[in-house]
Amino acid sequence: MRDIVMTIRGRHVRNMRLGNKRFELRKNRPANGGTYRVFLCQSGTGGKIVGAFTCREWWDMAERPDMEVALMGCVTAAEVQGYKKDGRLWGWRIEDFEYFGTGSDNPRHIMDYGLKRPPQSWCYAKEAGGDG
Repeated sequence: MRDIVMTIRGRHVRNMRLGNKRFELRKNRPANGGTYRVFLCQSGTGGKIVGAFTCREWWDMAERPDMEVALMGCVTAAEVQGYKKDGRLWGWRIEDFEYFGTGSDNPRHIMDYGLKRPPQSWCYAKEAGGDG
C-alpha cells in the first residue's frame, strides 16, 4: 500500500467524520491502481495530519449529473460545475476513515511523511509508513 498526503478543508473532514461524505472530488488521481492510504492535512492547521482514509477505487465523475456528484461529495452543484470545467473529475472513494484530531495530543505532521509543506492538492508521501 502506498501513502498519499492530501490537503483538505475542515468542512470536508467534518463530513467524513459524520459519514456523510463518500467521495473526495479531485481533478486527477494516481496513475496506478491499487490501494492507497490517504493522509489528510487540514488547511489552516500548520501542516497537521488530522485523519486518513483508505482508497481502493476512483470513479469517473465527469459524465455524472452534477446533483448526484454534489451529494456524493458533500459539495454544492455550483462547486461541481467549477470542478468539471477542465473536463476531468474523479471521485476518490472513502473507506475506513480515521480521525486523529487537531489538538496537541496529535503528533502527526506533514514532515513525518517527508514533506516540507502541504501539497496544493495531493502528492505521494516520501517516507514514513509506506513504500513511498
